[in-house]
Amino acid sequence: MSLRNTVPVGVAAALVLLGGGVALDAACSPSSPAQTGDAGPVCDPDSGDPAGCPCDPSTKPSTCYTGPNGTSGKGICTTGTRSCTPDGTFTVCAGEQTPMPEVCNYADDDCNGIVDDLPEIADAAVLARCNSPACDNAGLGDAGITCWGPDPGICGAGVKACAGGPSGGTPTGCTELIHAPAQEVCNGIDDDCNGLVDDGLDQEGPCDMPNGSMWAPDANPFEGGTPTHVLGECVHGNLTCVATGCGEHGCADAGDVCFPSQPQPETQQFGAGCDGLDNDCNGIIDDHACADTDDVQFGDIYCCNDGTFYECDTKADESFWTSCTLAN
Repeated sequence: MSLRNTVPVGVAAALVLLGGGVALDAACSPSSPAQTGDAGPVCDPDSGDPAGCPCDPSTKPSTCYTGPNGTSGKGICTTGTRSCTPDGTFTVCAGEQTPMPEVCNYADDDCNGIVDDLPEIADAAVLARCNSPACDNAGLGDAGITCWGPDPGICGAGVKACAGGPSGGTPTGCTELIHAPAQEVCNGIDDDCNGLVDDGLDQEGPCDMPNGSMWAPDANPFEGGTPTHVLGECVHGNLTCVATGCGEHGCADAGDVCFPSQPQPETQQFGAGCDGLDNDCNGIIDDHACADTDDVQFGDIYCCNDGTFYECDTKADESFWTSCTLAN
């Protein structure tokens, strides 16, 4: 649109006499991009770009930007320079870079502050949450995991990214988030990135089995499976981490479970054996002791059921069986 089509001739003449270059420049109120033609940009009063509008030829060049608000200085977007030509019209904003459609090239083409946020990457489904101590150490606690890289355990957690070459390619890559493993904890995750989930966590602390607990059929230490209940000192066990619902990249649930201790032989040594405990977990305290003081083998010291010790003395005939007396 030319000036003669927007301002009456008489008014234009008066404006020229009063320094109309500046007045006409103000009349071109930018609001949308200026139109350009073979002869250069054409002033558009409704334009967001004053290119082609009248100006004072003595006006110094200035910084300009015609892209959307908030995009300048982000990504690839940069400002340009605008000057006034000798014939008194503004040039286009030379050298500026405005937003472009986003492509997979390791750059923020649309200048929204996010690199390569193509729908395949920005809208990728979250497969899991980064809930390992290794994630916390990296400042990525509860971050969404949208892909898994080649490294084992939590070290393979990543987000989808562009791949294919030095300048990008397709949104089929996976950028791993965790670069340092952490100490293993009971959480259904391979925190130390050794390929094993919750390994080495079989001594998490002491615990007591609930009343009436029974040995698992495949873990009963007694021949014939009797007794079936966990008795004696075996009720005092250890917490062991148990994970369930496990898949390729972790387990759905994990927690400490109390497992019984294993039976131990009843000690039959003077000063240690008569401890009032069912060490072999068969339901009898201090068993395998002498029921009769005459029924003890020579040289042995036994703890009898009444909690007293008896030791055997050598008989004159040195027979295999001998009588026993109270020991000190």
